[in-house]
Amino acid sequence: MAKLIPLDGANKVEYQDTKGVRTYHPRRDGSIEVGNRTVADALVKEGLAFRGSATGPVAHLPGFVCNGCGRRNYFKHCGGCDSNDSTKE
Repeated sequence: MAKLIPLDGANKVEYQDTKGVRTYHPRRDGSIEVGNRTVADALVKEGLAFRGSATGPVAHLPGFVCNGCGRRNYFKHCGGCDSNDSTKE
C-alpha cells in the first residue's frame, strides 16, 4: 500500500482505468492510501500526488542526486556522505 499526498489540498483524486473510475479521498492527515502500486505510480507520474515520506515534497523538487549514496540534495555538496560528486536533476 502506498501513501500519497495529493497536490494543493485536493478534495479527491480520481483515476480511470479499464476497470472503471477509482476515487481516493484524503484522510484527516491529508494523505491518501493507494493499494495498487501501478495506480500510485501513475498518480505520481501525472503530477496529481507525491509520495508521502519524512522528507516531504522537498525531495521531489529539482536539485542534485549524489552519485555516491543516492541522496537527494538541494546543493551539489551531499549532506549525507560529504561528497561533491552529484548530478543535476
